[in-house]
Formats: sequence, C-alpha cells, structure tokens
Amino acid sequence: MSSPKANLEVLPRGVQVALALCVVALAAFPFVGTDFYTQMVTRMMIMAIFAMSLDLLQGVTGLVSLGHAAFFGIAGYALAFLTPQGEPVSRWWTLPRVTSWRRTNCIPMRPSH
Repeated sequence: MSSPKANLEVLPRGVQVALALCVVALAAFPFVGTDFYTQMVTRMMIMAIFAMSLDLLQGVTGLVSLGHAAFFGIAGYALAFLTPQGEPVSRWWTLPRVTSWRRTNCIPMRPSH
C-alpha cells in the first residue's frame, strides 16, 4: 500500500514554483503598487475567497448555503451604512465598527445545549 500524498506534492515541480512565485508577488504587491491597484487586488482576492468557499459548499459537498451569501451581503451593507458620507473607506477604521455592529444587530449564533 502506498502512502497518501497531499495534493501539492502531486503537482509537477514547475507548477509548485509558479504557485510560490505568485504568492510572493501578491505579498510584495502592496509595497510596489499604487493605492488604487492595491485596493483593486485586495477586492479581487476577497471575491476569489468567496468564490472558492462557495464552490466548496455547492460543488464538492452539494450543499446550498443562503447564509453564506447573507453574511457577505450584510457585511457589504454594514460597511456602506457605517462609512461617513464623502470620505474614503478605511479598513482600519471601519472593520472594528462593522464587526461590533454585526455582533449587536445580527442574530447571534450560539451552540444549543
């Protein structure tokens, strides 16, 4: 019997190197890119994470999750409502505010005992 290998070990060496270079490029991008492109790439990565998690839920497990989209939508609306009008969005200022707003205004999820 052969030992199971992780998916990354099965990939050819060239693909592994390309993936490592992409990770390094994304990590270095905020230091070399302008603010506009840094925010654009950040939003693209957030949407990519959302798409991958939705693919995992619906494509692999076959589960339909409306709550998944609801949390994404609630966060977007909360950010829009809590950002002062006419000012740019600042992650460091709005993230704690949106998180505390979500905790107080959304249905709390507690394990039932």
